[in-house]
Amino acid sequence: MGAECSIDADSPPSKASSGSGKSTLLRCINQLEVISAGRVRLSGVLQGYREIDGKLHQLSQRQVSEQRRRTGMVYYRRRMMPIASFIVVTRPLTPEEVEATLPGNRNYTNSLNIANYFRLTPDNRLLFGGRAKFSAASNQKTDVRSGELLRKQMLDVFPQLADVEIDYCWGGLVGCTQDRFPRAGTADGLIYGMGYSGHGAQLSTLIGNVLADIAMGRTDTNPIGGMDWNAVPLHTGKPWFLPMVGTYYRLKDMLA
Repeated sequence: MGAECSIDADSPPSKASSGSGKSTLLRCINQLEVISAGRVRLSGVLQGYREIDGKLHQLSQRQVSEQRRRTGMVYYRRRMMPIASFIVVTRPLTPEEVEATLPGNRNYTNSLNIANYFRLTPDNRLLFGGRAKFSAASNQKTDVRSGELLRKQMLDVFPQLADVEIDYCWGGLVGCTQDRFPRAGTADGLIYGMGYSGHGAQLSTLIGNVLADIAMGRTDTNPIGGMDWNAVPLHTGKPWFLPMVGTYYRLKDMLA
């Protein structure tokens, strides 16, 4: 017995009762469930397999990932860019080094377009973070290179720490919008809060309460509701333009 489902991306989301197969359908589309028979096609493109002489041959994991990139949560993917963010942490500083570096024991950030932020940890290590490079990659190799760049930025601010070792370095991806303001609301049948652009620790607590209100039917507590959220021009899912964006903002910082 066959089934065909046609979905218009511009139409309101449909609702169905629990257990009707909504999640299973989405899992099949994203190849998280193995189909026992039939085909899954999106815009005429066979998902998860290639067909040769009537037989299905499963795609490689890399090919599956590429299909997911083009089909999963497209509305959000075109409006946000994944940007790598990194942190380095020094060895514990001596009282003299603390006095010469951050005597007020406050949290700091500078006003550059590619900003840095820094503070002391409870055991008097200097934590120094920022966008060491504009890319959408965070792995062991890129983290090491970015840690080296971040240490150089740290020494531009605190040259007196040239002989202080770095004990820790880590990185990850943050979701950044074009104007670097977060968004919260509903789209494609989902309640969302995202695009914190590196400020999620502060803003996500507020937005979490807003999302709970939206789920309960209240929309008057959303301070960013109704903000335009246009797709990033020429952005279809893979942020190929990030190195050029980074070069532009570094040039602005140099000329400021």
